[in-house]
Amino acid sequence: MKIFLMGISGKMGQRLLVKINAQPGMTVIAGGDQTSSAQTLVPVASAPEEMYPHIQSSDLVIDFSLPKGTETVMAICRELQKPLLSGTTGLTGVHLHELRVLAETVPVMHATNFSTGVAMLNKLSKVA
Repeated sequence: MKIFLMGISGKMGQRLLVKINAQPGMTVIAGGDQTSSAQTLVPVASAPEEMYPHIQSSDLVIDFSLPKGTETVMAICRELQKPLLSGTTGLTGVHLHELRVLAETVPVMHATNFSTGVAMLNKLSKVA
């Protein structure tokens, strides 16, 4: 599986890059970030037009960036019909609505925290 990793130079992006590339059959083919000067072993794009060809050749987009980065990859995923997994925090109600609209045409998963403990705490707080 070929993955485009948005937010590649951040703390989570760097961890995901190592973990994904260690999995058989999975590879990060390129990443996106605010600047293209990130020190990685894969190409890093900062402008949407630079991201487009990388996302086009990917099977999945993983986004752990900032809300502006999420806006960018949502638009490209919509156009190219690519699935999106997002762990970006700080999204507004408008962003969340746009993710739901995108999910009508492509697979989308969004969570602000992917840890099991936090997921259980969130569920329990809704029950209480």
